[in-house]
Amino acid sequence: MVKLNRLGLPNTKYSAWTAMKHALKNTQQRKGRSIITGIGVILGISFIVTLITYSTIIDFFDPTSNIAREQSYLFFVGLLLCVVGVMNSMFMEVGQRNREIGTYMTLGTMPVHVVKLFMFESLFIGIISGFIGSILGVLLGMGLSGIEFPLKEILQLIEHNFEFYLIIIILGTILSTFLTLIASIIPVIGASRMNPADALRKT
Repeated sequence: MVKLNRLGLPNTKYSAWTAMKHALKNTQQRKGRSIITGIGVILGISFIVTLITYSTIIDFFDPTSNIAREQSYLFFVGLLLCVVGVMNSMFMEVGQRNREIGTYMTLGTMPVHVVKLFMFESLFIGIISGFIGSILGVLLGMGLSGIEFPLKEILQLIEHNFEFYLIIIILGTILSTFLTLIASIIPVIGASRMNPADALRKT
């Protein structure tokens, strides 16, 4: 027996692989919106990674420093700003694509398929932006610490502990991806529950 959607039309199959391809295509076609969302993620992650890099370098050269503890609240502020910024961008993204969502659903797309599409888009943005933001954060952290200590010694420290800072970049990318997905959950679920007829009437 063929399953019907909420409009009485046959449900279409929409695999994770198909959703990923559509999400990648949508991200490329909407470069402007993707870049705006990505910039917000880059700023948030680079701020967090800068704090981590700066505090670890300062603590290495000055073990008596208590800067990591003093700046701990800034770390949570960075997390909050990143989540709020991405969530706001995703709400705007969903709002501008009501007709597209309505079209998907009238063609038989299930709500879970809409969730897949938007979550894959968030995944791509989170990975790329997180990687860029993490690298930028390490460089900024080095630059800030270079104001207080010789840059040559800082570069030697980075070289001798390259694996550690590579791990920071990887963890920053993972954190960015996680935060982007979390921040996208609420607007994406709202989109998946949208009535197709209402969505098609919206601009």
